[in-house]
Amino acid sequence: MKYFWTIPLTFLIFCSVFGQNAQSVYKKKGRIGMPIAGDKFSYYRFVEGGKKAILVGEMGVATWDLENLKMLKYLPYNVQEYYPVGAKGMIYSLGILALVKESFVEIDPNGKWFAAIEGKKEERKVIARSLQTGEKIAELALPYPIKSISVEGDYFIASAKEKDNTKIGVWDSQTFAQKTVFSFDDYKWHRVVKNSGKILIGLGNSKFPWLSGIAQRSGNLALFDLQTGKLEKQFTAPNMLENDFFYEFQVTKDEKYLIARRDKRVFVWEINGDGSPKLEVAPTNPKSKAEISEIIDEKILTARVDNKLRVFNFADSPVRESTLPTFSEKGYSYFLKDHKDRILYAILSKNESVLFDLESGKIITLKANPPTENERIKDTSFIAKGKYWAVPKQNKADKSYRTELYNTETGKLDFEVPYELGSDTDLTTDGNYFYTEKLGGFYVWNRQANRYYQIRLKFSTTSCPSSNDTSYSPPCSSETSNDEHIKLSPDERYFVKFGKNETIVYEIETGKEVQQLFDPESVKYDKFSKIKDSGIWQLRFMQDGTLTTADSYHSNDNNEMNYCHNCRSFTFWEREND
Repeated sequence: MKYFWTIPLTFLIFCSVFGQNAQSVYKKKGRIGMPIAGDKFSYYRFVEGGKKAILVGEMGVATWDLENLKMLKYLPYNVQEYYPVGAKGMIYSLGILALVKESFVEIDPNGKWFAAIEGKKEERKVIARSLQTGEKIAELALPYPIKSISVEGDYFIASAKEKDNTKIGVWDSQTFAQKTVFSFDDYKWHRVVKNSGKILIGLGNSKFPWLSGIAQRSGNLALFDLQTGKLEKQFTAPNMLENDFFYEFQVTKDEKYLIARRDKRVFVWEINGDGSPKLEVAPTNPKSKAEISEIIDEKILTARVDNKLRVFNFADSPVRESTLPTFSEKGYSYFLKDHKDRILYAILSKNESVLFDLESGKIITLKANPPTENERIKDTSFIAKGKYWAVPKQNKADKSYRTELYNTETGKLDFEVPYELGSDTDLTTDGNYFYTEKLGGFYVWNRQANRYYQIRLKFSTTSCPSSNDTSYSPPCSSETSNDEHIKLSPDERYFVKFGKNETIVYEIETGKEVQQLFDPESVKYDKFSKIKDSGIWQLRFMQDGTLTTADSYHSNDNNEMNYCHNCRSFTFWEREND
C-alpha cells in the first residue's frame, strides 16, 4: 500500500496526455502504410472511386482496402528512383515535384499496374508490373536512358534526353503496345490533347533554357498525331520576331483552341485548323502590348489592350467577343465565378459596383449606403463566391469596423456584421457562418448568434535556398505565410487546425476546442507533458466525411497520382456517433 497513491496519479497523467476531450468528435479508424519497418512511400493513388489505395514505397508496393482499412496485397520490390544533383536535386529532395513536372513512378488509374524507371543511369528503362501478381507485364525502352514518365488518358508517355536531342515514346496505357517514338533536337515541353489523340510540342529558341520545362516557353509550336507520329501542323503567326518566344500557353476546356502570347500580341488558334491564327489581339500603339488578363474556367479569354478589356467566349460558336470598360483611377476591377457558376466582371469603387455577366450580358449595379460623418469606406469586395458585395466602413474615432453586405441578386442590403470582411471570406452553405483564413489567424462570425471569434495560426517567413549550381536557378521568392491551416468538415459543424505543431478540432458554432488529434507513433511532448508536435503535417477530408491525416507533406488531388514526401502512413479518423 506504500505506493498506492501512484495508481490514480498515473491514471490522471495518462488521461491528460493520451486521452481525448470529453466531447470527442473523431475516433481513430485505423492506419495504412508499408508493412516493412522503416519503409516509406513517396507515391500513392486512390482508385475505384476512393475505395482502394496503392502506395509505392522504397521496398515494396501495398494495395489497401480503404473501406475496411485492410491490406489486400503487398509486393516486395525495390523502386530505384533517379534524382539529379545540384539545385534541381534540392527541389526533388524537398518533394516539390510539381515545379519540374517529372515523375519516376506511375500508377494505373484503374489499379491494374504500376510502372517505375529501373536500371543504371546509362540504361534506364521502364518496367510495368501487375499489382495483382507482381509479375512484369511490359518493358519500355528508348534509345537514351528514360528520364520521366506520365499517363495521359489512353497513352503512356516516356521521355529521354541526350545532349540536345530528346526522344518521346508513346505506348497504349492498357496494352503497352508501342504507338510511336518522336525525336526532337530542341525540345522544350509537350502537352497531350486527349480528346483528339494529338500532342502539342514546344520546340526551340527559348531565351531561358532552364525555365522552358517549367514555364513552357518555346520558339515554335507543332501538333503531332499520337498514333502515327505524323506532323499535323505548325502553329504560326505573321511578322514574328525571330529571337522572341511563345509563352502563357492555354488549351480551352473543350480542347478546341490553343492560346499563347508572343511579340506583345495574343494569338488564338483552332487546334484542328490550318495552323494560322483564328484571331489576334494586338495593340494599335507600338509602344504598348496586349496582355492575357485572365483565362476563366478554361473557356473565356480576357486580354488588356489599348486601355480596353476585350473578352472572348470560346463556349459560343462562333466565338463571341465583347469589350468591357476598364476601372477608373479611384477603383479596381476583377473577374469572379459566383455561387451560380456565372462568370462576372466587376468594377468596384468605394461606394458603387457594376457587375457584368459575361455569358448572358446582364448588368447588375450595386450602390452602397453613404457612410456617416464619422465613417470612411474601405476597399469593397465580393465574398462567398460572389453572393454578397461587402462594403467595410471604419469609424474614424475608434477605428472599429462594420461591414454592410449587399445581395448581388437583388442589389439590396441584406444585413451587416460588426467587423471587417475581406475578399477571401467564405460562407457556409446554410448561410450562418462567415469564415476567413488570413495571415496569422482564422476568423469566424456566427451570424445567428451575432458572435465573432478568432483562432490564431502560427506563421513564418521563408527564404530562397542558396546554391553553387549556376546552371539551374529555380524560381523562388521570400514570403511570409501560415505554418498552420484550417479545413472545415463536409457537414460544416467542425473545423480542424493542422500544421507543424498541434492538430485541434474546434466547434464552428462557438469556436471552442473540443478535441486534439495526434499520431501516437511520432507525437512529441514538452516538459509539461503537453503536445508540442502532433506528428501530423497535413490532412484532408474524404468524400464520405472521413478525415485522413499524413505525417509528411503530400499533394491533395484525389483524382491524380499523388506525391507524399517520405510518408510512413496515413491515419483515418471517423466521426463519433452524434
